[in-house]
Amino acid sequence: MFSHEIYSLTWSLKKRLRTTSIILLLLSLIEHVFSLISFLYDRYIQATKCKYNIDSYAYYLLTNQMGHIFAEVPINVFTSIWAEYTNISMTFAWSFTDLFIILLSISVAAKFELINQRLEFYRERIITESQWEEVRFHYVKVCELQSTVDDKLGNIICLACLNDLYFVCLQLLNVATPLPFPINTFYYYFSLAFLIARTSTMFLVASSIHNESIKPLKVMRTIPNEGWFSSTDRFSVQIFQDGPIAMSGKKFFYLTRDIIITIA
Repeated sequence: MFSHEIYSLTWSLKKRLRTTSIILLLLSLIEHVFSLISFLYDRYIQATKCKYNIDSYAYYLLTNQMGHIFAEVPINVFTSIWAEYTNISMTFAWSFTDLFIILLSISVAAKFELINQRLEFYRERIITESQWEEVRFHYVKVCELQSTVDDKLGNIICLACLNDLYFVCLQLLNVATPLPFPINTFYYYFSLAFLIARTSTMFLVASSIHNESIKPLKVMRTIPNEGWFSSTDRFSVQIFQDGPIAMSGKKFFYLTRDIIITIA
């Protein structure tokens, strides 16, 4: 067996997941705040320029922001709180779908990373066949984990990719359209930048699974002939022939670096 240092990550998985979650959710909150500021400023200028006689600004803003809801239900304190809560929840759910895929991808990629760190310890060394069998066994188990996660996430990945690409195109259209006030321009550019960054992060993190899964080949090319066994040969053939070990959208497409270039 190997020492604990060989199996430890340079940056713990818990820190990776927490930092990613905090950053993404914080940016989502900022984006939502800017959208509210842009909306409120628009309605303030509209009410001022048109000289509306407004008895209740809360009623005026709610009916403008969520008029489609209050056209079906009566407006009062309870329905207003429920509508605003639903609006905020749906806004964060939009980001949470990408975040969910990112966090699971980080976790699976970390398992492959541990195996690669152990293989780096073998670089240019001669080790026993039983050690190669053990590494190959662990690699197969991580591949099975990745396949299980991919099967469960297939529908969510399809939905997230279609949703993100649609809204990127929509925000590009909004940015290309002349906007009345600087705050509107700032919000739409910030929203577009955040959306592109979030989508790119999801694709890059998910594609890291495929990148980590093929890294063992780099170490295996440095193994001397005396350290090459039948189990080593089966290991290399398995990496080549198992197809892309990567997250996918129900096997319709695979999240690798190639698809990022294609979409861009």
